[in-house]
Amino acid sequence: MALLPAGWLCNSVSKEEEDADDSGHCVLLVLVRGTKDSSETCDLAVVNTGDGLQYHPVVASGQAPHPSMPLRDSLVLSGCSRAGLCSSGFWYLIYRQLLFPCDSNGPRFLYGVVLPFANKKPLRLNGGSKSEKWTRPLPIPAGGDKSFALCVERAMLLCFAAAGLSIDEASWWAMVRSRVGLLETIEEALPTEASKTTPGELALVHVAASALCRAAAEHAHHFGRSRYPAPAAYEEVRGLADRVLQKVVLLEESGGQLQSAQPPPAAMPLLQESATRFEHFERLVKEDVEKLKGEVDPPRILIPVLTSRLPVSIRTPLEAASCCRLTAQLLTLLINQQDQIAHAPASCFAVVAHLLTFATE
Repeated sequence: MALLPAGWLCNSVSKEEEDADDSGHCVLLVLVRGTKDSSETCDLAVVNTGDGLQYHPVVASGQAPHPSMPLRDSLVLSGCSRAGLCSSGFWYLIYRQLLFPCDSNGPRFLYGVVLPFANKKPLRLNGGSKSEKWTRPLPIPAGGDKSFALCVERAMLLCFAAAGLSIDEASWWAMVRSRVGLLETIEEALPTEASKTTPGELALVHVAASALCRAAAEHAHHFGRSRYPAPAAYEEVRGLADRVLQKVVLLEESGGQLQSAQPPPAAMPLLQESATRFEHFERLVKEDVEKLKGEVDPPRILIPVLTSRLPVSIRTPLEAASCCRLTAQLLTLLINQQDQIAHAPASCFAVVAHLLTFATE
């Protein structure tokens, strides 16, 4: 079994631009060697938690409160030719998108061109018993997976299942035991003096403990009837979280101003008595400043004069009367706005001339 990184980069970033965004994405490839009966074939699994999930199998959660929420599964390509996977051209096409950043790089080339070549099948035909045994449909990360930690976690889940563990054992070791080891490491690194810690570090411990408890609760909810793990394992998780959080509380209480991960409230400065006085205020010269504003230029609103509304011909006396009323309105607008409309008198003459020369049908 081999765990290989892959993905793509869209923008090239120099060494000087450390904080620049390369618009890249990471996926993990799990390569599993075939059994004795199928030693000439291998299985290739693609673990993804972001861009490109539209190519992965999807199922509905079927559970409250969102039974229609989509769950994405890892993509398992079974029956891949061993000779094809040993080809340097296949791996060149996979890592080309990492070695040569380009705007055209993305999941379309990886999923649409390279992966179907592995087992000579369209992606939609890759689904079978191995996909059900090795993978577990999980929700799409709502906040994204910028650090790709969830991608590593789901790759561990697939590796444990492919190694022979049941799906409940693999889920426990990949999602709960990994967090237990992380929190135990944090507990060992916690100092005994509050002066050696910062609010940010203590907030990180709170996040790690809550993540462990949440993972254990989700495992118990999903595999409640499973024999693995033993009930004592949940008590061990709760005891570890309580022990670490108690140490954090002691550090926060003994740290004086180190009470919370939030910034301390700013103290309002005391206003001195002299701060409310305005010296020499009585010496200001009283002068009428209305004349300084100058002449007020009122806003000008121009109402458009649509002479094109006049008809070209008339048929009935009613149309002639309507045309006369429209001409009167247009003439009123032209005369009242002649200071803003160029050639207003000439336009009035043209409108009257048009009225007197109507064609009749």
